[in-house]
Amino acid sequence: MQSQALADFGEAGVYLDTSPFITDSDGDLIDTATVGKRKAQALREEDGIHFTMAGSEFFADKVYPEVLRVLGVEDAAEGKKPQK
Repeated sequence: MQSQALADFGEAGVYLDTSPFITDSDGDLIDTATVGKRKAQALREEDGIHFTMAGSEFFADKVYPEVLRVLGVEDAAEGKKPQK
């Protein structure tokens, strides 16, 4: 498991559990979501595994702020440092 492998890095490694970004309260994968300012769109391709372009954007929008927070860097688009 990734979280266990990261433990070898001590404080230098940070595990970010991304499953809450793409699952509902029952732990099932989210099929559709509002992406950006567009209507609800499919998040996965027909194979049920790979993201659609909308799914990739949705996931990136969820993960990006967390990565900035962990790194303690500013969002270049907003010019402000995330809160720790």
